[in-house]
Amino acid sequence: MPSGQWSFFTEYAIYDYINHRFKENQLYINKIVDSGKHIYNTKQLKVVELENINDSFFPDVKGIKIKGDSKYKRPAEIKFLTSSFKYHLEKTDDFQEFIKNNGCIISLRHDKIPTSLHNYNIDVFQLDINDFIGYSRENFVRLLNRQINYHNDKKIWLMYAPSERNFYKGTSEVPPAYLSGRWCPSNKLNNFDLSKDDKVIFINTKGSSWQNVKKKLNSDGVFYEKWLLNEIFICTVTSPIRSRKEYCDILGKDIHEPLWYDETIEGKKDRRVKNGKENVIRWNEVFEFRVDTRLSNLNINLNEFSYENKVFHKLVHIILNVFADSTSREIDQETYSLFIEYIAKIQNYKTNNLLPLMNEENNLNLNQGNIH
Repeated sequence: MPSGQWSFFTEYAIYDYINHRFKENQLYINKIVDSGKHIYNTKQLKVVELENINDSFFPDVKGIKIKGDSKYKRPAEIKFLTSSFKYHLEKTDDFQEFIKNNGCIISLRHDKIPTSLHNYNIDVFQLDINDFIGYSRENFVRLLNRQINYHNDKKIWLMYAPSERNFYKGTSEVPPAYLSGRWCPSNKLNNFDLSKDDKVIFINTKGSSWQNVKKKLNSDGVFYEKWLLNEIFICTVTSPIRSRKEYCDILGKDIHEPLWYDETIEGKKDRRVKNGKENVIRWNEVFEFRVDTRLSNLNINLNEFSYENKVFHKLVHIILNVFADSTSREIDQETYSLFIEYIAKIQNYKTNNLLPLMNEENNLNLNQGNIH
């Protein structure tokens, strides 16, 4: 990408450029790589259909149609550089679906195909970088203000808390995450995704593996009847998300010092814990949180819950995605409020104590000594 004043822009600036140029009927891209093979005589191709880019969830573009493209309408992931595409390394269901639907990469500048991505015969398109620079200059103040103010509206995130791993398990030296108030999302999030004062809802289920839930859903179109919502932790993010190195530097810790159970000697010996490669740091981002409310022994049948209404049906699919792929998903305010009201109704909790963006302090002060 260009150096100097442009280098601090995030991909949201590219989203803005793409959305704006398409609305003007002036969005053109060049095909650089066709099914994994470089094209040397490229020409500009016009984008004729585009689903507006509204968030940074993979893939960024849910549907794009390019004039003269034989693969019709398909998803696309936006990157400053092609080499920064990493989703193929995670091998999630989302990536497999992306490949199945002829997903492509749209880069501001193409440098190289990432290692092992050649196996997928992916297409790469490149934006007009000079046009992007011109657009950024014209809209510099607006784009800058948007990045500064991007997180005025607080977000609500859903994350999974597996019973046998870091969220619940710990040692005398490294407490479980729900006590330490320290977590690393499995998928890549940055400060434009997750910010201080956002809400994180950690969810724990029981009664079935995610494989059985998916098998039942794929074969019968319903969720496995023994799959239950067991427990949720409603939390507030209390620090920016940081790289592990920055986080450890601030606390005066060595970067290899265990932060979670699976990094301890005990955790590495625990057969129930999936460990990464030896001497390779698996968890590279850190944020801190405060537990506002813990709701246990819910025993909500998620199949029955999914039939309550369309919002809950979609929410159960999101819970399954978070469960199966150990990922993070944002939910909107309406979904969260309806979810909490439902729990309050069947469990006789006080709804007012559970609604988001509450200002109460955590009397347990679990994050004492942590950084903010």
